[in-house]
Amino acid sequence: MTTITPKNHGITVEREAPFHPGKILLEAYLEPAGITQAELSRHLGVSPVMISDLIRGKRGINMRLALLLGEAFGNGPEIWYQMQANYDFCRERDELRRDSEAPHVKLLPALS
Repeated sequence: MTTITPKNHGITVEREAPFHPGKILLEAYLEPAGITQAELSRHLGVSPVMISDLIRGKRGINMRLALLLGEAFGNGPEIWYQMQANYDFCRERDELRRDSEAPHVKLLPALS
């Protein structure tokens, strides 16, 4: 079983591929604190649909939402924005590796 827990206002994820930040928000922050999605949306002043879409992995964390989450949970916006960037990077990297038609770029000759 995979666990997600906040640790020192950071995230420890026991898995190679990153989880969507919405899953981390739900399992490491909302559920342990007993906060509902509706309560969070009211507290942040955002649409309940936005929070629901984030939790379901249908929406990512933009800079504004990272700022709001960082303030609400007291751990700063960087962790939220970095979670999203890491998730996006790994998804794109994995897609590129699976794409047989993707260009295979080599090191520039001047750098080798």
